[in-house]
Amino acid sequence: MSDLGTRTPTDIDTELAGYYGERTALQQKLDAREKELARMVREPRYYSASSIPSYEAAIDQLEQQINTIRTKEIPLEQEWQRRQWTRAFIVTNVGGHVHRSLDCSTTFPTTSYEWLPQYSGHDEAEIVDAAGELACTICYPTAPASTLNKPSSIVTRDKAERDARRAEREKAAAEKAAKKAAKTVRHPDGLPTYGTYGYEADNITSVTSGSAQMVVDILDDASTQKKGGYPYDGTEGARAEEQRQRKADLAGKLRTNLEALAHFHGTTVDEQADLVREKGLAKYVKDYSWNEDMTAHQEELKALRKKNRDRKRAAGN
Repeated sequence: MSDLGTRTPTDIDTELAGYYGERTALQQKLDAREKELARMVREPRYYSASSIPSYEAAIDQLEQQINTIRTKEIPLEQEWQRRQWTRAFIVTNVGGHVHRSLDCSTTFPTTSYEWLPQYSGHDEAEIVDAAGELACTICYPTAPASTLNKPSSIVTRDKAERDARRAEREKAAAEKAAKKAAKTVRHPDGLPTYGTYGYEADNITSVTSGSAQMVVDILDDASTQKKGGYPYDGTEGARAEEQRQRKADLAGKLRTNLEALAHFHGTTVDEQADLVREKGLAKYVKDYSWNEDMTAHQEELKALRKKNRDRKRAAGN
């Protein structure tokens, strides 16, 4: 241990505050064990006699741990006795007051405190000014009324921890929002964009996959129409109109998506159209081979892949 005479009041009291916290926690455990043991002795019919030795052993161990901490505290407290610097303590319950010692007449033996070593050795007027409305009027009887009426500026460990947790939550939320924003597609004119099944979506993955699926749907509709599945000659006017509307709707949504994707990636609509059609064609050729002869689509897909690779190489990607 370094020479106590060269250590600052804040340094010494910070160490003592740590010991106080450890000892308080152990004392609470000891009190609970002793109460339980007393109940065992008082009402033996509710307990097993074999439990008593283990409780007694636990109590002995807790007492030894407390005594070990007290041994560490003694030289530090002796240095305080020698120098008698100012101290400040705050009761840990809500609205707890700031006291100059741990034995104020307004508190109890069971009162729990948080040490405020950042104020150790400071002028008492400075401590009272920081405590504000939380200053104990018994400990600080000369505190000005103007000071006692203002909010406290003391940052307790509990508040600091709460603030730190809140800051972490806010940071995590900001990072999550930033990640979401980085993947969010926006049409330059504010038009809605669409994912799979035609639902509105703004995630880059959803909009891209939705666009590729639109290509698949357009190809499937064209194949069905080619085979006479959707007549456009007026013989089934209502159904034909429904299919025309579906075709126009798909084309419009796909165009909107392509414009949004071009805006997101900083490319042209034609480039996005080629990339999306490649994805859609690949899916159509794979999943709809039973539907039609894929020779022409396979040739188009091959050409599109080469075109997109060449464009990517030219861009240096």
